[in-house]
Order: sequence, then structure tokens, then C-alpha cells
Amino acid sequence: MSILGTKIASVIFTLGLAFAVLAVGFGEFHLFGNLTVIPSTLSGLLIGAGLTALGCLLAYLRGERLSLSAPVLIICLALILISDIPYRRYNYYQSPPMAVELLIGGAAVLILAAFIPKAVMPLIMVLSLLSGLAGFLYLANGRFLVSDDHSSFLFRLIQLKENFPFIPFYSTEWNGGYEAREFFPSGILNVFFIFAPFIYLFDISSIYTYLVAALLFAVHPALIWLAARVVRFSIPASCAAVACSIYCSLLWYKWALVFGTIGFLTSLAAIPVVLALLAKASDESSNWRKSDAVLFFLASSLSLFWPLSTLILMPAGAFFLLNFKRIWRKAGMSAAVIALIVFHLPWMLIFAHASGVFNFVSSSTAGKAVHANYSAGVWKAFAELREAIGNSSTVILFLFTPGILLLKSLSLKRLTLVTGAWLLILGTTGTIFKPQLELNRMFMVLFFLLALPAGLAAAEFLRVGSEMLRARSWPGFLYLIPTVVLALTPFRLWKVATNQTVERFSFSNSLVKQLAEDIEEYCTGKGRTIFAGFTLHELEGGHVAPLASFTKLPLIAMSFQHNVWTYVDVFPEDFRSRGEEGILEYLDLYNVGCVIAHDRGWLRWFKKRPEMFQFQTKLGRFNLFTRTGFESNYFFSGAGRVLEGPASSIRLRLDTPEAVIKFNFLPFLRSDKCRLKSFPAGSNIQLIQLSACPTGAEIVISSIPPWSRLWRAFSGD
Repeated sequence: MSILGTKIASVIFTLGLAFAVLAVGFGEFHLFGNLTVIPSTLSGLLIGAGLTALGCLLAYLRGERLSLSAPVLIICLALILISDIPYRRYNYYQSPPMAVELLIGGAAVLILAAFIPKAVMPLIMVLSLLSGLAGFLYLANGRFLVSDDHSSFLFRLIQLKENFPFIPFYSTEWNGGYEAREFFPSGILNVFFIFAPFIYLFDISSIYTYLVAALLFAVHPALIWLAARVVRFSIPASCAAVACSIYCSLLWYKWALVFGTIGFLTSLAAIPVVLALLAKASDESSNWRKSDAVLFFLASSLSLFWPLSTLILMPAGAFFLLNFKRIWRKAGMSAAVIALIVFHLPWMLIFAHASGVFNFVSSSTAGKAVHANYSAGVWKAFAELREAIGNSSTVILFLFTPGILLLKSLSLKRLTLVTGAWLLILGTTGTIFKPQLELNRMFMVLFFLLALPAGLAAAEFLRVGSEMLRARSWPGFLYLIPTVVLALTPFRLWKVATNQTVERFSFSNSLVKQLAEDIEEYCTGKGRTIFAGFTLHELEGGHVAPLASFTKLPLIAMSFQHNVWTYVDVFPEDFRSRGEEGILEYLDLYNVGCVIAHDRGWLRWFKKRPEMFQFQTKLGRFNLFTRTGFESNYFFSGAGRVLEGPASSIRLRLDTPEAVIKFNFLPFLRSDKCRLKSFPAGSNIQLIQLSACPTGAEIVISSIPPWSRLWRAFSGD
């Protein structure tokens, strides 16, 4: 099937497909504000199906071969700009493109296309990257990102800096001791490895925002550039692919800047490179080199650090097996595949053993909680598909199909089509059956993947249009429209990067550091500090996780990072039900000498008891109290002293051979000098009981090493 079909059957066929896409993606469609083209989703689908069938029938009766009509797709792309879509609250453009933007972009494209067409796409790419980077750093003004999970990712990077490669480990920083293993499901390890030199050289909180900027405007574009060059795209086509990917979807920046899932996005950005290299390896005539095998290992590693990428790459795995002999014979590929297994299988086994991930994935209760019935799930899946289309690049939407047809590599065509179909299936059925996995994200992955063929088509249309214009063939203007729309990317990215869209992100305005300083000032030497009630995004839009690293003091919160989705009080029900006596017992049980209250109910509760809780200071919504007459004691029974040391272990000296300490017991703990077992302290609380200990000697309690965890995973213990 070609992409330049101009016969009536091909035109009608393509128009039908375009109607269907517009109906699914946007529903009602109006031009110039009041000219209705598609009155409803159903009518649009019916019109689209009718036109598509008519086109097929005409082609059959005339004995013609159907082809896509590029002019029809380009005209539909142009109509988006004069429709009501840019005026909608949730849409890709986030405000109608201003006349001055279109004038600047159109004039620049026209002039350059007439004289130096090969410079157009590189210029758009560079301006887009610079616009996003400059806007983001201008808005940041030296502050670090805290919105949603950014604060948690900052905390995880600090933990990795202090503890890698001994992960997972027992951390005493939060909640009386917990297993720090969020590095695996979050995908943060790929970010850690990319920026390891900077992470070890500098204070992470001072460079975190710059790391995020480097990911979005350097690393991710570089990966799509590599994918394009691997499959031998021209320089203009490679630049066009980067320009398409850099703002493939508003959802990309929602997950990157608002939600802060930078590990997940870095994993996804590497997938096109993996697919491109697999396609090249399967081609007998490709100029394969050992450096390609090294790149395959690196790109696959970046991707696999987010565990769910294995689900996305299932079609690629099937492709590898079907073409095993050809791929395995390529120089260095056998070593690359073996290295991937040796490098990644151990941590995957540890993660699966430690987290119970298979129980979470197989759980059906999460789906029942989200969708009362199957019908509701179907409608939600459709709504999320529409949201994804409406928030994604219209250049990708209308040009990915001709782009796939233009791909010279048959293997890459197959991989792109099958992976794309798989992502569509995951995004729709996952929302219905496994909502706990948030597989609606697969729609965003799909558009990022399709940026590669869409960029190829845009560059080809630019070439055709510039040649027609030089030959004084005025229809050449039509083929320049995709490039003009792509030239709006710098303007759109500036809006995203400077927080001028509906998806807004937040930086720290010193509240985080000031609260940390207040905790240090009032709570040092007073045991643990507890955040009463429930915490989610109260700390300047983010989680409280990094406070433990900033203060170097043990804290308690529900929840200090995003692992709880509904209100759960930090004080267990068993203790709350007994009123003041139960609350005080819980505070003593965890050696809490400082309380921070932001919930109105708990704030009133502590203020009513000034004889027990002395108000010290207020910062924003956070009110800090210290317990009157409190003496820190980490011993539930027995006697001794807890020593200072790294947060990944407990160091103490005992005055008695047996003791129970106010730290949570976990089954993977070990001691060099004592026997450990759990001590039930009520409400599912298990403290650490020590026995057969030497008195006066320094005792260390820590997690067993990763290789021991690996052995347990293999042995099934």
C-alpha cells in the first residue's frame, strides 16, 4: 500500500479512516466554532465505516489497489487547528495556536523549505529542546521538584547513593524500620546508573531538578535519535522523529513532571532502541557491529529496570525467538543476551521474592474496587483511550500510518505494528481487568513508539513538498503542513515547561527545608517524630519521604511515600479505639517524642492537652508539638543504649543479655552477636527481641546481604 493515493477510491477509503479516528479520539467535531462535522461519536464511527466500505467497494469494482491518500491525512491534520479541539480543557495544544505562532512557524518553514530543506527538521528539533529546557530551568529558578512522587524519587536516589549495591535493605529512617525495596518497582535504577557520577559528586537535592531536565530534554530525545539512526533514517528524518517524540503527548509530561515517575519514562524511552536493534539484528544484510550488541545490552537494561517493561516487550521476545538463529549469530549478541540474564535475573528474583508482586498482579479485589461491573470497565477504558488520543500529538496521530508504510525494514514494520497492537490491547483490557497495574499508561507508550514512523513520514512530506515548490508546483504547500504543525512544538513545549497547562507541577518554596530544620531543632534527642493522621501531598504537593534524609532523624508517617491510596490513620484502630490511653501507649511503643499535626481533628486533639504536648512552632499547615517530660528510650524491655550509625542498620550496646527494642522485626534481619526473633506488641506490631547477647559489646542488626536474599528466592524460603 502506497501513501500517495489520489484515486477516488483511495481518497474515500482514507477519509473514512480519518472520520473514525476523529470520532474515537475527539467525539464531536466542529469547525470555526459552530460548523458541525461530526455530531457524535456514534455518528462519526458510522460515517467512517460507511466511507471506508465505499472506498473498498469502489476499488474492487474498478480493479484498483487501495492506498492511503496522504493529502487527505494532511488536510485532516490542518483542520484540527481551526476546529474546537484546541479550545478544549484537556487537549494536546493547551490553547489555540496563536496567529503569530502559525505565522512565524509557517514563514520559517516556507523559506527554509525553498532554499535549505534539510535544515528544517534539525532546526525544529533544536528549538524544541532548547525551548523546553530553558522554560523549565527558568521556572525552577534553582528549586527542586517536589510534586507527587518527585520527593519520593529524590529520597530513593539518596538511599541508593548511601547503600548501593546492598539493596534491598532494612531502613530505620521511617516507621520504626521497614524494608527499602522501592528501587525495583519504580524503575529508579536506570536514572541512578545514567547519572551515577553526578549523584556521587554532588548533593542530590541540589541537582535533582537538573537531572530531571537532562532526562526530558537530553536523554529521552537521544534514545529516540539512536533508534532512528540504527534503522538508517536520514538526519532530517531522525530530527523529525525526535521533534515528534519530545512532545508526543501531554500525558508524557503529566507522568514526568506532575506524577514524577521518571524511572518508568526512562524505561519506555529505551524501548524504540531495543526494537530497532532487534529489527537490525534479524536482517541478514544489515551492517551489524559489536557496538550494536553493546547498545542492545544498554538499551535493554534501561528498559528492564522498570519491571512492567517485560510485559511491553513480550512481542519483541516472541520476535527474538522466531528469529533466534539469525539474531544469535550476530557479533556480540549472544554475549549481550547472556549478560542481560546474568545482570537482571538476580534482582528480578529478589524483587519478586521480597514484594509478593505475583500476588498483587493476580489480585482480583483491586479490579472489583475500581469497577463494579464489566460494563463500567469498558466505558472507563474507552474514556482513557479518548483522553490519550486527545492529549497526544496530531502529527503522530495522522502520520504514523504512512510512516509505517515508508519503513524500509520489514522487521521493524512488523515489530512496530505488533507492539503497537499489543500496547492498545494492554491499555484497554488492562483498565478493565487489572486496574491496579495502571495499564492505561500503555496508550502514552504507544504514541511515543509511533513518533518514529511519524517523524519519517513528516520528513518525507517535507522533501516532497520542497521539491514540488522548487518545480513551481503549488500543491507542494499542502505537503509542508505537517512540518508547519511540527514547528509549533517549541511554543507548546514552552507552555508545558513553564506550567501554563492544566497539568501543573510544583517546586519546593523552602517549606521542605524549613520543616526539616524545625524538626532538627525541636526533635533531636527526642526519639522519633510522628506525623499524626494521614499524609499524602501536603508537603508542597509532594510526599514527606525526603525529610528523613534531610533531618537524619527517625520519622513515622502514613504514608511517607505513595503506597496508600485512601485515608489510613497512622495510629492503628486498636489504639485509637482506647482513646487517650491508646494513643499514648502507641507513642511510647515507638519512642515518639515529637508530634506534627496538620489534620484539623488531630490538631484539636493535641491542643486540648497542653500538659502533655507542648506547642513549639507552626510552618504552613504543620504544627509541631513536643511531649512534656519525655525521655527517649528505645528499649521495650531490658536496658542498653542505641548508638549512632547508618540508617541501614541498628547499632546498640546492651546492659542485659536479653532485650526487646522498639524497632520493627522483619524476617530477613540478622545480628552478628545475638539471636533475633519477633515480639508481638499488639495490632500486628512485631518488635525485635534479642537473646543470648554479650553485654557491653557493640551489636549490629542489619539485613542479610542481597546474595542471601537471592538464595532464598531460588530455594523458595
